[in-house]
Amino acid sequence: MANELAQQVKWDEHAPFGSGFAREEAQRQALTKLFTECLEVYERQSKAEEIPTNDLAVTFSHCIALNAELSSGRKMSAKEESALREKLRDQFAHNPGYWTDADKQSIHETIVITTMLAQVGYANAKRKHDQRAEESFREVAGRNVEALTSASLLELRNARSVLGSR
Repeated sequence: MANELAQQVKWDEHAPFGSGFAREEAQRQALTKLFTECLEVYERQSKAEEIPTNDLAVTFSHCIALNAELSSGRKMSAKEESALREKLRDQFAHNPGYWTDADKQSIHETIVITTMLAQVGYANAKRKHDQRAEESFREVAGRNVEALTSASLLELRNARSVLGSR
């Protein structure tokens, strides 16, 4: 899977990291392209596995499962992922707040992009036999799991800040 992911999402190894990355138009376009590729790869993989992409509880549970597998090396069973999905559905159903379709789409995209960046980064590190980078991306995936499983629904309304704060 690592080679397949590494080929599907083009990772620019020479792109500068840090706060100044997206200041120039060309850099913003490169970042937009990377994020779009992450979303498209997730969509293709989900459809191939017959996983719906229009249900936020499914996106949450599937992204948690993907991050958990990357961080621990253990694939979550279908039963475990289903139980997590139902728990999330229950939380969404009992949430007194209203989420617009735009809120849900933003959360979906943020969670998917964050998940896929960890997956693709790990895939590229694996392909290059860079054990230090592999470990780094496993740690990122572990932090993603922690953020997604410990945040309240109110906090999840702004998934970018939740995922960035852990």
